[in-house]
Amino acid sequence: MFIPETVKKAIDTYMSLSHKLLPDYQLELFIHGSIGLNTYESNKSDIDCIIVTNPELTLDQKEILNQLHLQFEQQENIPMDCVYIAKADLSSQSPFLNTYFYYNEGTLSYGDYFNFNPITWWTLNQNYKVHLFPTTTDSQLRDYVFQNMQQYWKPYIERLKREVELDLSISDEEIKEEIEWIVLGLLRQFYTLKEVGVTSKYDAGICGLQHLPKQWHPIIQLAIRIRKNELVVVSVETMNQVIDFAEFLISYCEKLKSTD
Repeated sequence: MFIPETVKKAIDTYMSLSHKLLPDYQLELFIHGSIGLNTYESNKSDIDCIIVTNPELTLDQKEILNQLHLQFEQQENIPMDCVYIAKADLSSQSPFLNTYFYYNEGTLSYGDYFNFNPITWWTLNQNYKVHLFPTTTDSQLRDYVFQNMQQYWKPYIERLKREVELDLSISDEEIKEEIEWIVLGLLRQFYTLKEVGVTSKYDAGICGLQHLPKQWHPIIQLAIRIRKNELVVVSVETMNQVIDFAEFLISYCEKLKSTD
């Protein structure tokens, strides 16, 4: 895993602050997300990480954690998206049943955490040989992604289709966000089902261009251009093309999974 110098500096800042504010705790920081996939993008990527603590943090440390992240953001301009989990939880027979501190989009919360899943564990185990994290089999990785496609993406596309048919007002910026989110998000799942691995949005777009019919290349190329912050022209009709592509790709992936 390659960690850019700006990210190394930010991590050093965080660790220095944690040693100062939480001197009685041992904290270990493990990176996943785009940095873990070697696809960090300046001004776009967060520092996605799991912070393993020893001993377990309690609610008494909430204000200290708030101060830690506030001071970090005053010194660094890279967003941090993290969860704090006790080392004892990782080594237990049934981890992730507790509630946890997690920091997401500038807010510290305490409760059930949303990002303990096979994608996260696969990325961590690829980069760290520490035998801390749950192992993920190929079938578990593919099953998780397929289930997410059925439970999240299919209803999402159906709802979007109804909104477009009702001609609800949507700005060009919202359209661009939807194009990138849907096209590259679904292509990441296609990549996992096909290659049994995890990849970035950009690389998933390249995979789509290499393996899917040419009729879908324009919408994939458009999503890649949006991801790269290039100037593009979009319209409500573009949304119809995105919906058509999403329905095609979900059906294609269902057939791909049925061959298991």
